[in-house]
Amino acid sequence: DESMVADMVSGLEDSELFEDPDFPANTSSLSYSEPDSDYLQDIIWQRPHEISEDPHMFVDGVSRSDVKQGDLGDCWFLSVCAALSRKPELIEKVVPPDQPLFGRNYKGIVYIRFWRFGEWVTVYIDDRLPVRNGSPLYGSCTDSNEFWVAFVEKAYAKLHGSYEALVGGHAIEAFVDLTGGLAEQLDITPKIFRKLRIAFNHGAFVTCAKKNPWGDASEWRGAWSDSDSRWQNVDEETKERMGVTALDDGEFWMEFPDFQSEFQELTIATLGPDFDSDGVTDMPGQ
Repeated sequence: DESMVADMVSGLEDSELFEDPDFPANTSSLSYSEPDSDYLQDIIWQRPHEISEDPHMFVDGVSRSDVKQGDLGDCWFLSVCAALSRKPELIEKVVPPDQPLFGRNYKGIVYIRFWRFGEWVTVYIDDRLPVRNGSPLYGSCTDSNEFWVAFVEKAYAKLHGSYEALVGGHAIEAFVDLTGGLAEQLDITPKIFRKLRIAFNHGAFVTCAKKNPWGDASEWRGAWSDSDSRWQNVDEETKERMGVTALDDGEFWMEFPDFQSEFQELTIATLGPDFDSDGVTDMPGQ
């Protein structure tokens, strides 16, 4: 991958930055159905150093709170990015480290890896992002100096032909493309929670955590929401262990009956010892 990058930028002048001819910085990369839409006419394309004073691919590693959805209906994809960020080694397979966004070796090119049809493929893009009013139009990181989310989304958009092509997909597809593992989609039925209900009936404290892929300000307001009075009966040590905060950060707790009522499907991704045959275990922590 690094040698390919070197070949792609070898013809550039010292101050010249890479521009991707296959995914240009214009509305054809944003939309296949309405590239001339008035909604897209005020979009400008900027590089990280034009958006941020201190741009980096990662800032203090990765976390599930990094992921912020923009004006694109690809929560199915970004929610998987958020889930995988709990295991940084999985993100590093997709976003190889040591890709500078400024400095002497910076050439304006980024490469991202996806699992496609039984092998890892590398997608090369330039680092120009669609921007409106000074902020990335689509997916981004909550820290304005961090850019891994925007580039994973842009590379995935290039793989599919446009950003618009990412609207309305399925998490099961993203899990496979981002891990090389196997994914299964299950209906949420009372049978799935039978054993957990037994524990609940015996007095166990049973709840579930769900990352909200829409980002800030769209949280659950029912039982066990951040502001719910039930938390007053839970000791501080337990709340700290569960990560309970009063912040409107897009992450919240629900009871399983509410989860079953509000959601219809579960997507489960399984990683084996070395599904992608690259000689490195795909099971984090091993």
